[in-house]
Amino acid sequence: MTSDYEGGARAPAEAVAAGAPVVMTDVAPAGEAIKDGENGYVVPVGDYNLLAERIVNLLSNAPLREKFRSASRKIAASFIYPKEYIKRYVATLTDLL
Repeated sequence: MTSDYEGGARAPAEAVAAGAPVVMTDVAPAGEAIKDGENGYVVPVGDYNLLAERIVNLLSNAPLREKFRSASRKIAASFIYPKEYIKRYVATLTDLL
């Protein structure tokens, strides 16, 4: 994802949920689903040379891709999916009442 800004992009989180390595600029949700060097790369906005370097590095390094995929699967296991989110939301509202 090469955006200069985002309001809350879903593509990186969806990629992580699918076990895919990610290369993205440092915009939302960088840092939430993507841990730089652990399951993908996060590069500063506007640093096109580093972005290209990270993409080439990932494409040319199968063991690194597998490392990132494995880490993405572990991170995705901690995601709260809609059914569980709604359950927790209702429980919170019930507690407030």
